[in-house]
Amino acid sequence: MHAARILVVDDVSANVLVLSKMVKVLGYVPLSAADGETAIARARAEAPDLILMDVMMPGIDGIEATRRLKADPATRLIPIVVVTALTDADSKKKALDAGADDFISKPVDSLELQFRVRALLAVKRTYDELERARAGATEAERLKTEFLASVSHELRTPLTAISSAAKILVRYGTERPETVAKFAPIIVEQTNRMTRLLDGVLDLTRLEEGQGGWRDQTFWAEEVVLEAAEMFGPVTQEKSISLQVQVRPAEPGLGYVRGDRDRLTQVLVNLASNAVKFTSSGGTIRIASARVSPEEAARWAVASASGRGAYLIAVEDNGIGIAPENQKLVFERFRQVTDTQNGKPQGTGLGLSICREIVERLGGRILLRSALGKGSQFTVALPEAEAPPGA
Repeated sequence: MHAARILVVDDVSANVLVLSKMVKVLGYVPLSAADGETAIARARAEAPDLILMDVMMPGIDGIEATRRLKADPATRLIPIVVVTALTDADSKKKALDAGADDFISKPVDSLELQFRVRALLAVKRTYDELERARAGATEAERLKTEFLASVSHELRTPLTAISSAAKILVRYGTERPETVAKFAPIIVEQTNRMTRLLDGVLDLTRLEEGQGGWRDQTFWAEEVVLEAAEMFGPVTQEKSISLQVQVRPAEPGLGYVRGDRDRLTQVLVNLASNAVKFTSSGGTIRIASARVSPEEAARWAVASASGRGAYLIAVEDNGIGIAPENQKLVFERFRQVTDTQNGKPQGTGLGLSICREIVERLGGRILLRSALGKGSQFTVALPEAEAPPGA
């Protein structure tokens, strides 16, 4: 946690030096301003955690500066302590009416200053947390709205195609057999597309709620990698993509992972499917895996409860890649990444979110490294489990 920054405002440089020294002794970072105008500008630019505001200053005095800061949405939550030599009740009332959070009389007592500042900073932290929560809730609601709009659009597209094809079949199907051969596959294809979308929404919901029949078993990770790679042999061959599989065999009794085996397969299939989707004919996809030592596992921030190593699985392509500004977004729920070639969003923003949910439930991490025009590499790092008896 960073040290709080406190803006000291006073037109007398000696007062600024004394208060700044007190602030520093208390463990905070002092900032300074010699008049009200400068204080307002610096508060807007640097957002200090608290302001110690003198009253009697030329130009804009401390009362007016406080009023303007409290009226500005950007600075209204910054606590302001009015520091004044004026002792009459009317002056203190004016300060509070302007929005000051507290006041302290000159000469300033360091112990009193400490109590006032600590109390107000604690309140400020609470305000900040509430503000972050509110902003986070607003952003989540916005993303959810965008997602629902996207889902509605994605559902409408296949429904329109199905409806149009069905109407043509009803009208001409018995008279023109070639119509059935042309439009029946469209209905099947678009129905499957709609089913995948709905399955994705339901799958993410089940994972978030801890449902979905998660199995807890110990399995040999290398076997899952080889099976997933085998599934994509025909797909890559049909698209004239070179598929390279590089598995570094683990020593006997090592390379085991605990969790739901089928869910890990789901992750690898999703990553490989994306690689195929964004890799052109003549490109290359590489699926690689290896067991690494406990020291190497620590570098990947993957901790094994038994003090063992980690199992790494990488799916790499030399396709179109992902723009830097999108790389932090691809795993977020309800996010869609725009295809740099046609400017259109790809998918529904669920596939990689589901992958992250699964990998994290397996106790691991999923990371991305990508460059536009050079391809992407997704790496799944999983904590190694103790081998089952007889392995």
